[in-house]
Amino acid sequence: MWKSVLDHVSNRHKWSGNSLFHQCCHRRISSSEAKKICWIKPGTPAHLALEEVVLNNKLLKDLAKLTDFCHTGKIEVYHSMMLKYCSKREHFSYKGMVARTQLAALDNNANTGRKQARIKEGERAGEARYKLCFPKANKQWVVKPITEKKSFQYLSGLLSEVVKRVELGNAIIPAMPVHLPKNIPSKPAPIVADTIKQHRSRFNR
Repeated sequence: MWKSVLDHVSNRHKWSGNSLFHQCCHRRISSSEAKKICWIKPGTPAHLALEEVVLNNKLLKDLAKLTDFCHTGKIEVYHSMMLKYCSKREHFSYKGMVARTQLAALDNNANTGRKQARIKEGERAGEARYKLCFPKANKQWVVKPITEKKSFQYLSGLLSEVVKRVELGNAIIPAMPVHLPKNIPSKPAPIVADTIKQHRSRFNR
């Protein structure tokens, strides 16, 4: 698709060279419309200069990697929100960590995919809301969309289930099995004294 730019700018919108992409995705351009567009003729200096950019090997390799590009913004937002449930400054038990992690996952899943907020009143009512930001990387003022407020409706079902368990006398949850990972060493630890005797420094002859 990227290489087809060279054909499109020269008013050639169908071809048979590529294996997957054989024509442009836009609607058919009529002859009257085509006369009003300044096309680039193949072989001209302008077309050759564009060809050097489009067919650059380094750029083509980068585009192949960008095809499967996945933005990490949402997972970073989740990790930031999880710190509100599992603060690194406090110590929690194993059960507490599991419960807090589950609460963070429920909160995240219930509020994923929120739409952009809209202005409700005034002359600009109905327009999308944005906020000004000044990133340190490019040091330029930019706008970022403001999403709708978070919803906590999922808590009502969770709280009602807790009250139901208390009323039925099932408030006490049985002990949760703890599956701790194996230690990194594949061998049992030797006696320290024996290890000291076997120790040799590279500075000793």
